[in-house]
Amino acid sequence: MTDLGCCVDYCKHNERNMCCRGRIEVGGYNATESETTFCSSFEERTSDSVSNACCEPDKKIEIRCEAQNCMYNENRNCTAGHVDVGHSIAQGKTECSTFKMRK
Repeated sequence: MTDLGCCVDYCKHNERNMCCRGRIEVGGYNATESETTFCSSFEERTSDSVSNACCEPDKKIEIRCEAQNCMYNENRNCTAGHVDVGHSIAQGKTECSTFKMRK
């Protein structure tokens, strides 16, 4: 389990900068920088979205990762101690701000 910080406040799974989903997936199979990654589990919060009352947000979460070039990806599991999911202003979507290219 990884310590996850999420500042995508318009995601319906975000509660107090933590995720209520229990597990997320990071996409960007051929990513070479954080801007080319994204949270595949993102769902936009709308006025019709109901708060996820069935679970409490948790900083520790399972993160599955498709970014094959990331140094923290080990058999599609994220091994980083802490991950930040943010909003990529340039791309207009989410991104894994913790992504680091393998050496």
